[in-house]
Amino acid sequence: MTIGDALRAPVTPDGAASYSLPETYEPLPGDGGAHLLKIGPAASRRVLVLVPPRGYGAGVFLLVARDLVRAVPDLQVWAFDRRQRQLADLSGFAGDLAAARHYYLGGHHRTAGDSTPRAAGWGLARLLEDVRIAVDEAAAGGRQVILGGHSLGGLTALCYAAWDFDGRPGAADLSALMVLDGGPYDAYEGAGIPTGISHESARAALEAIEHGAVFEEGMSAALGLGDAPEAGAIWWQLAARHALEDPHGPAALAHALPAPFALGRPLTNAGLFGLLVDTLAPQLGHAVQSGRLTDAGDWLDTGPSPLARVAEVYAGTAQRSAREWYSPARGMLDYHAAIGFTDSDIARSLGLRLRHTAQVDVPLYVFESQFARGTVGCAARKLEQNTRIPGLSLHSDFSMLHQDILLAKPERNSFLQSAIPFLASVTTGA
Repeated sequence: MTIGDALRAPVTPDGAASYSLPETYEPLPGDGGAHLLKIGPAASRRVLVLVPPRGYGAGVFLLVARDLVRAVPDLQVWAFDRRQRQLADLSGFAGDLAAARHYYLGGHHRTAGDSTPRAAGWGLARLLEDVRIAVDEAAAGGRQVILGGHSLGGLTALCYAAWDFDGRPGAADLSALMVLDGGPYDAYEGAGIPTGISHESARAALEAIEHGAVFEEGMSAALGLGDAPEAGAIWWQLAARHALEDPHGPAALAHALPAPFALGRPLTNAGLFGLLVDTLAPQLGHAVQSGRLTDAGDWLDTGPSPLARVAEVYAGTAQRSAREWYSPARGMLDYHAAIGFTDSDIARSLGLRLRHTAQVDVPLYVFESQFARGTVGCAARKLEQNTRIPGLSLHSDFSMLHQDILLAKPERNSFLQSAIPFLASVTTGA
């Protein structure tokens, strides 16, 4: 099946693509709490394992995974949910919208708190141990495995390839790598995101974690949605559920809107959700290009990522979410130490086993949006020079936003148009 076939998929009356694909959500073997969202035929001989970005869960890949499976023969996509997904109380989404509003806006949900000791050590090493379980399962029976990720999920995939697993590089498990808007070195410089860390700062961060600062703070505040770590994820899932189930009805959440989004005029449920996730969002790296508010407060799609697609992803279920409630601080500390993609003193001091960076020897696909203004591509070319990567497939589209890569409809998603031939070449043994 080609990209053209995917664009001619059956549609529902509201214009959304209709997919008849096997989908399961199941725990990773072991008792760590990580999960896998598996999309596509289980008999596929090739598996693409995708790691989400910081602050996101497996559900963020829902639609782009479906699009890839429809277009690439003999492919299954596994989206990885880190073990912190067990800390989110999604039970309030099992009922109707009124019950969900009461549960979450009333503050009845369970919170993890900053003193969750088991999450203090959930850093890059623990994550890669979990990813290896997924890769081993995917490779069973001789299947080919492509490992990829979006944003810091892409850096995770690269670290896996360079990681030392009992003397064996992670790249030996893989047929290819896919990195979407991420990477090592100065990949995030164009986005204004500081990377790297000193020994002194690392020691201070470790001490803070040991004294109870287990989770990152500020994600919800950066989105304009409150101070509690889980507030942003709750708001997006609540608003998405309302926009999906009753898009043109009066905005049931309007009375509780945080100040940055309170417009003082009527909104529909779709209009409210659009305000949260479109380009008015305070953090452009989390926004999509969907459309605009109408004079009546409803939503008009004009961009590559229709609001109904975005809402379907973020509505989630009572078992999984597209956003994480909590991000362990140890993870971000380790990424700062791993960004240099070398076996440095600071990496070793944190237990990071990046011992095979120069030996990474599998094909690499990289896609960049306008997110980092070209520094993702620069980092990819440097990575090619510093490793044994046999071929770099680098693609750019600076008209797309960071999240459009995952949420744009197929005919307006240049990521799909370049990723499909790359995956097809890997899955046919080329």
